[in-house]
Amino acid sequence: MGRKNVNYKYINDWLKEKNLKLQVCFAEYLRDIAYDHKSGSTNLCDIYKMLGCSKQNVSYWKTYSFSTQSQKSILKVIKNAAELFDLTEEQTEKLANAAGLTLHTSDENLYHFISLNYIGKKKTLYDNALISERMFRYYKKMAPTKQALLAIAISLNTNMEDMNKLLRGYGYCLSDSVVADLVVMWFMENKDNKAGALLLGEINEMLDNMGLPLLMTRQ
Repeated sequence: MGRKNVNYKYINDWLKEKNLKLQVCFAEYLRDIAYDHKSGSTNLCDIYKMLGCSKQNVSYWKTYSFSTQSQKSILKVIKNAAELFDLTEEQTEKLANAAGLTLHTSDENLYHFISLNYIGKKKTLYDNALISERMFRYYKKMAPTKQALLAIAISLNTNMEDMNKLLRGYGYCLSDSVVADLVVMWFMENKDNKAGALLLGEINEMLDNMGLPLLMTRQ
């Protein structure tokens, strides 16, 4: 399945309608920090190389700021930036947050989280969270995607505090620099009486209209 085209007009109209402001994305934040530390004949490409990335990487991260497939490479760049630019812990965490990531992880894991929040049949959980049983077993060995974690947490009608704790267990966070995260946060705060699979369906409908990945097993 090919990648959908992001509908930037729809996104901007929705943000304006909801009076929401998208903060600076990771790629732009990294570029600004690199530019501030550029000196003499050193150019941005040289600095990116010292950080362990390229101009093309940064361009990709800007275009696909919603993607979680580059988590490991972005975390490596963040740690390199902290050392190269002598960033404070707060500045480093802010840079990570701009990518929808966090360095302040928790000890929560998916299976412990489910045991605390769900007592029904596993198949019902799979169906509600749009996660296949095969992928669910796969997550015992490999870290779940951010989309999968959010799908499961929302289908279990989890509150924001517990949802964030689950995300931090895998190095993620909800970020106002990531459009998809803003959508999730807005619906969580304005869900009225909607919950579980119904709420997840509404969020996914909005993400689909925006041309963004759905909250479910990676397609």
